[in-house]
Amino acid sequence: MTSKPIHEKGELESLTPLPLEIDQMTPEWFASILKLPVIRAKVIEIIHGTASKILYQLSQRRPTSRAALRLPGLVGSYRREAEFYYYLALLLSIRLPKCLYAGTTKDQGLLVLEDLIATHHTFGSPIDTWPLERVGAGLAQLASLHGTTSGTKLMQTYPWAVPQLREIILNMVSEGEWNKRFAPETAPPVPESQMNRPRIEAAFKTLWKQTPVLTTVIHADCHCGNTYLNSRGEPGFLDWQGPPLDRRENERALLSQYLEVLHVAGGPKLTVEDVWKEYQYQHVHGFVWPLSGPLMQPREIVDEMSRRHCTAIEDHKSLEILEGLPNHIKVG
Repeated sequence: MTSKPIHEKGELESLTPLPLEIDQMTPEWFASILKLPVIRAKVIEIIHGTASKILYQLSQRRPTSRAALRLPGLVGSYRREAEFYYYLALLLSIRLPKCLYAGTTKDQGLLVLEDLIATHHTFGSPIDTWPLERVGAGLAQLASLHGTTSGTKLMQTYPWAVPQLREIILNMVSEGEWNKRFAPETAPPVPESQMNRPRIEAAFKTLWKQTPVLTTVIHADCHCGNTYLNSRGEPGFLDWQGPPLDRRENERALLSQYLEVLHVAGGPKLTVEDVWKEYQYQHVHGFVWPLSGPLMQPREIVDEMSRRHCTAIEDHKSLEILEGLPNHIKVG
């Protein structure tokens, strides 16, 4: 089954409601967005996550093939994935799947991507551990994205590319949500030093008050579950995660490699020492994983990712660095 690129398909904002449930993705809906005579839509595989991936087999009157559908969640912030593909994808040199359709409504964003299985790609899992070479390749993809979009010009051109997760995180770290998340029967594995709700809230608020070294478009949900690998094991868009031992041994070298690609892609020329302190305290963003409930990711994934990120926060003394800053915000 073939289709034209999304930029020949008209406006991003859908004139009709987008599906909110799997059973609303009917042959008629696929036919309307792909402009093809789809007569059957069969779910082949569902990969659950914060942004789920659904593999469909679409049948038409001619020989059939498959198309992959990536269905973001129902939160309004997921509009941005469709906006990214519609506005920015063709301006970037990073590895991305072909997008057949991108559409949004007020509280929904939805993509139809090419069939990556048919071209011998595999999807990553959030709890995968990657070899060092693959981590470096993933970092190069990120650095190219960040370098190409560094500065404020793109932010001014595309006002949707602004932080939207802060209110969500503050809700997740509120007293009521914290007590539910860290009840004995549901609590993720978090070190005692990080089991202090006011301390974590203060860390996030202090972090957001800092002036970053680099302003750029980021992925914002960067983990192995949001990647795909080609037959050579090369990662496509965007994410990476290494086990703690490999991270400790190699992170300075990997960060140096990232900064080199960043500069080549158009970003500023920076050294590891220029960014190391910010690199250390930015690990606090990883605490979003312990705050994530089972509706966002399966518990075994949340627990493993929580261990990795909390270990990095401990290793880098992220909370202590933020608490030592002159503009540290106290909570409670």
